[in-house]
Amino acid sequence: MYHRTILIQYRQGVSQTDASGMLGAFQNLPGRVNGLVNVSVNLLQGDYDVSIDLIFDSEQARRNCAFDDSYRSALTWARDLSDRMESTESSDGQSAPVGDFGLPMKWHKFLIYFALWAGAVLNLISGAQMFFMGINAGNAWLYEMTSGLRALYIVSGIFMIAIGVFQIFTRSALARFSRRGPRMVVWLYASLVILNALEILMAWLPFGVPLNYLLTADVWFYLIEGVLMTWANQVYYRKRAALFIN
Repeated sequence: MYHRTILIQYRQGVSQTDASGMLGAFQNLPGRVNGLVNVSVNLLQGDYDVSIDLIFDSEQARRNCAFDDSYRSALTWARDLSDRMESTESSDGQSAPVGDFGLPMKWHKFLIYFALWAGAVLNLISGAQMFFMGINAGNAWLYEMTSGLRALYIVSGIFMIAIGVFQIFTRSALARFSRRGPRMVVWLYASLVILNALEILMAWLPFGVPLNYLLTADVWFYLIEGVLMTWANQVYYRKRAALFIN
């Protein structure tokens, strides 16, 4: 069997009626959520007030329950009543890590508090610079640029600005634990890879810039990094799908 254990510390002033109603919502989930065999509730003493153990017949069922409306509704109710809530996953014969009642969220916090903000600012600035370089003929060397190359600068600048804006929306979705947030961050890093690849193709095919000139070590690093970041974020947030319910 596969377990998801939710630990709840009630916020101050929660009534017994509200707490019982929320726990009852979880206990009514078997039969509504595919693969959910049983739900047990235990009162605790210490840091948390109650634990809710959801028992699934397969790992896939445990993963898929995050998309069930009944489960999301019960989890939202629990969040509304809690001052602190953590969860952990385990299987029979494998106990949950001692002292770690939830999946680490350091990468999530790094993204929403720094990486996405910084990336958005850099992409907005770089995109604006490329866009205005393409349309501004005031610099002498720009007179020598072909119209196609200037168009490449303009289009690339627009795409970078769009990605910068998308980073801001992605950051907001992740911070709100929106169910769209994990998909947005995966598409964000995938779009960066796609944009870099398109820029290489657009410089190589129409303008004949040699590939050995375009595919420098830095470019290879950015492409490989983008692919790895796309994959890593998909794995990271898939394991935490149950948290993103808004």
